[in-house]
Amino acid sequence: KMVPDTPAKKSAGVSPAGRAGGRTRASGFDDFARRWSPILRAGQLSVCRALYELTHSAGETECFTSIPKLAHAAGLKERQCYNVIAQLEQLGFIERPEFFNTADKKGTIFRLHLSPQSPADISGRRYHIGSDDIE
Repeated sequence: KMVPDTPAKKSAGVSPAGRAGGRTRASGFDDFARRWSPILRAGQLSVCRALYELTHSAGETECFTSIPKLAHAAGLKERQCYNVIAQLEQLGFIERPEFFNTADKKGTIFRLHLSPQSPADISGRRYHIGSDDIE
């Protein structure tokens, strides 16, 4: 499957044909950081590291957490974490397919991509607020 070029791929000079497809846990976060540090700033790498530990290093493709917990894990202020997440979404490194703000579940599902993907369609997100689901 060919993934369209993203801003991050263009900045790093990576084309879809040069993608390392199956490398996840074996390569570790250090390989990710080495590859993408030329285009990602320190705060962005910190959020990626926190999400990597919650996903790929645990053998998962996605995780459920809250922004305050993610900010704490990344060593950022909450407002800064919101900004960094938006930047990483635009670059195609993360997706947030579902948001929860119900009586028994509050947080967001995150997916971290080891190579940037085409940014997700925001309208495809699911919001769970109160007892209603909104798409």
